[in-house]
Amino acid sequence: MRQTCSNLTKRQPKGQGLVEYGIILALIAVAAIVAVNLFGDGLTNVFTDFVGEGDFAPPDVGPIGGNFAT
Repeated sequence: MRQTCSNLTKRQPKGQGLVEYGIILALIAVAAIVAVNLFGDGLTNVFTDFVGEGDFAPPDVGPIGGNFAT
């Protein structure tokens, strides 16, 4: 009887770690969503300006797969 009562009063944190990781993951997801909403337009403008200023076109390599006719 004493052993049974002792086992019932002990707390076993079996799922505690998983719950904590879930909460951390949820907080990171919320932070990412907020960051995208706050900085999304600004980052889009920076990227568009960067691409618009340079000549980033790939070289003309011919047909897809190359020209193997000799």
